[in-house]
Amino acid sequence: MLTGRIAIAIGWTAFAMIVTQVLRLVGSLIMTRLLAPEMFGVMSIVLSVQITLFLLLDIGLRPAIIQSPRGNDPELLNTAWTIQIIRSIVVAALLVIIALMLPHAIEIGLFSADSAWAAPDLPLVLAVVSLSAVIVGFESTNAITAERNLALKRFTTMKLIGQTAGFFAMVLLGILLKSIWALVASGMVSAILVAVLSHIMLPGIRNKFSWNKEARSEIAQYGSWVLLSSAASVLSMQADRLVLGGLVDSATLGLYSIALNFAMLFEMLASNMIWSVLMPALSEARRNAEESFRRKYFRLRLPLDLGVILTAGGLFASGPAIIQILYDDRYLPAGQMLTILSFLLIFTRYTITMAAYMALGKPQLTAVVNLIKCAGLFVLLFALYRYFGVDGAIAAVAIHMLPAVVVMFYFNRRNELNDFRYEVAVLAAWPVGYGLGLIFNAIVASF
Repeated sequence: MLTGRIAIAIGWTAFAMIVTQVLRLVGSLIMTRLLAPEMFGVMSIVLSVQITLFLLLDIGLRPAIIQSPRGNDPELLNTAWTIQIIRSIVVAALLVIIALMLPHAIEIGLFSADSAWAAPDLPLVLAVVSLSAVIVGFESTNAITAERNLALKRFTTMKLIGQTAGFFAMVLLGILLKSIWALVASGMVSAILVAVLSHIMLPGIRNKFSWNKEARSEIAQYGSWVLLSSAASVLSMQADRLVLGGLVDSATLGLYSIALNFAMLFEMLASNMIWSVLMPALSEARRNAEESFRRKYFRLRLPLDLGVILTAGGLFASGPAIIQILYDDRYLPAGQMLTILSFLLIFTRYTITMAAYMALGKPQLTAVVNLIKCAGLFVLLFALYRYFGVDGAIAAVAIHMLPAVVVMFYFNRRNELNDFRYEVAVLAAWPVGYGLGLIFNAIVASF
């Protein structure tokens, strides 16, 4: 039964995300005591550039395989694997080119000498990180097949092994070196282990190079819209750090990254659940016509929406207190940033709607939504930064999805996915979360 497999998949995904976020939080607490804020600012740019390049070159291999009726066909999987490797090599080459061009860009004044982009370590770190980009490309397509079939036990175990190894490598090298290379090594170790284990641990085909014409055609037909969607999505997700890196110093960007990373703990939990479990589940429901797609959509949305909105209210009330407890005095300004960023969660829960479009075989709708989301971020980011400084820019990040959500309601009407009484009712979770946040503040103040 699909419902039973969804429940098991949700359990494994939730377990993996809880462990992942605990490792991330503990790692952050340890490393912020070993490294200066400037190093987190530099690493924030490096990761943003890497993720941006990967998603700009994303032709939708994963969603194409998940929603395809022939998603278990070896020819399709091996052709996708070959394309995946080619893409990773191109990304690595672009990272090296950016690293080589960066000093010249600073010389001609493209970036201010006081900005985070002018950090001395940045070019070399970018070049070294290009190796991990190549490694990621060799990960087996059996990982995608596992998600398609909602068989996530071994997949989750594999990911956790890689993340745990990266965590220990980061902490050990952080203690020994006290430099940004501890952060770099963490990603490298994790990427190598996951790539190797994906070929050893996961059931399925043994990948080999292939260039099947029919498979390429299917991937290209679905992926053309995904490519546009991914380009817009990555710009909207990474533009804040890329743009702010040219406007503020490394320390301010580092503080913002700490606040954003904490808010993203909850956003990533929801996003991972959506793309790893709910999107494959909706795709299978559509393929098998087991029940009303609309009913399945809202049934899957309800616990997600309530949890995310509740968390948003709690973070709005207790953001400064959380940062004060977890970090030393150098990081206290991140508390107010976290309060503002809490509103990001209210809007990012609509990611499940974009996943529903993908499951319906309509990636063009997701592409349009992401384009509007991207445009909204750039307009709001520059406008609010101009008039309100850094706080204005952070507010722009928090609310930039609002125009896109309006457009989603229009698309939902055409696909019978609107229910405005539901949309209003779930917002009642916000004041509950806010009240819990105030209780948390009172408990903290009493000590």
